[in-house]
Amino acid sequence: HFDVAQFYNSIYGKNCENVIGFVPLPVGVVGPLVVNGESFMVPMATTEGALVASTSRGAKAIREAGGAACEVVADGMSRSPVVVLPSLRDAAALKAWIEDPTNFEELAACFGETTSHGKLKTARATVAGRYVYIRFTAHTGDAMGMNMVGKGVNQIM
Repeated sequence: HFDVAQFYNSIYGKNCENVIGFVPLPVGVVGPLVVNGESFMVPMATTEGALVASTSRGAKAIREAGGAACEVVADGMSRSPVVVLPSLRDAAALKAWIEDPTNFEELAACFGETTSHGKLKTARATVAGRYVYIRFTAHTGDAMGMNMVGKGVNQIM
């Protein structure tokens, strides 16, 4: 028996803002999916017909081909605001300031004002005319961190 009230009370104020309820979704399972020699059963919550079956066929093809191999070559979440400046000279100066290692500590401290978990790893800039495309990359711990990085970058900007 699924205790609806107990479940609602367990998520209220914890897992979502402005909770008004929850929606039970069908959950299927795909697998085994073989990655780096290890088999995984993958739960999928969806209402899209045939998605689990289609994904299962893909997992079977990967398994029969010997499995998938993967490596983590970089770990970070990034945000890339664009700044428009009055001139190319101003844009180049901003790029130089952002990429000057002596300024990174100031950027990281500003970013850190918004989170106790996220840590700014890099800040790089690309100039295209008067436009400066700034890519901030942060370590987000165990979180996916999209909102965490967005708040930190907004604080910097």
